[in-house]
Amino acid sequence: MPQGTYISLELKKAFFRVITFVENEKHGAQIPLNNCNARLVAMLGISEASLLRLKKEMRTSQVAKEEIQPHRLRSLSKAGRRSRRKARSSSSGLALIRDAAPEPQSPKQRPGRVPVRLSEEADSEIRYQFQLLLSEKIYPTTTNLLQRLHAAHHDFPIRSKTTLRRNLYRIGFSYKSTKNIKIPLDHVSFVAQRAIYYRKIDELRAADSLIFYHDESWLNIGEEKQSIWVDRNRIAISAIMSINGFHLPSVDIFSFSKLHSVNAEYFLNWIEKTAFRLREDNGPYRRICIIVDNAPWHCELEDESKPAQRSWTKEKI
Repeated sequence: MPQGTYISLELKKAFFRVITFVENEKHGAQIPLNNCNARLVAMLGISEASLLRLKKEMRTSQVAKEEIQPHRLRSLSKAGRRSRRKARSSSSGLALIRDAAPEPQSPKQRPGRVPVRLSEEADSEIRYQFQLLLSEKIYPTTTNLLQRLHAAHHDFPIRSKTTLRRNLYRIGFSYKSTKNIKIPLDHVSFVAQRAIYYRKIDELRAADSLIFYHDESWLNIGEEKQSIWVDRNRIAISAIMSINGFHLPSVDIFSFSKLHSVNAEYFLNWIEKTAFRLREDNGPYRRICIIVDNAPWHCELEDESKPAQRSWTKEKI
């Protein structure tokens, strides 16, 4: 073996097993010489099935090598000559092994899945099906989009959601939570509530009712800085407005602190006073409507609807 050749750890282990096996047979063969497979299994430390596969690969390599090499004609004079030098058994055996042993084949690497490369038409089809889902008020999830693509084209190259998600990122789509972004879709219940609201508004306007809209805000809302140092409590504003502007007598401006916060009790007291004031200003027969948003502090659970607390006694539950 030439100097400087690197021998791997697995190959060294195989060499050590062969050396140990040969040295143990100095005084006689432990395994019969005619049982070649058993001797090779003991030498190499592999299973018989692996040995048979190696021998099959070796025979295939020998046949391929013989087909490639041209046949050589040897002269009878050279063939009849005999060397006067006595050849050593070890050197002749090594030369014979080197000439007979074929080159092993490199292990076959398993090719992975061929990457899916979409054409411009396929990219356009993905965008079209995405917009079609939006127009039909269907959430454009990966599952829905993949089903639409397969329903429209049975031979569409994308077969898995992972591949579709990767291509969606590639053509410019982004996956975000619907909790923090605006989407052009609404639940069916929201659409129904909105239709009821518009119908009632049309009825009130047709009856010449006085319509007020209520809203709440902070005095420092919309500032450039989101977090600043202040030396006082925040100021809250609660008011109603109509097409004629704010109803100034009902405007409520108060300081927002831990001791005085916006809750259902405070809002109900304010809306009661405002309703009495509107009735006094517009007479007993004028139809008045106050529209409020669905803020959490605009309503309060009744005692039967409140969830049980740990401090409650059995009688209260």
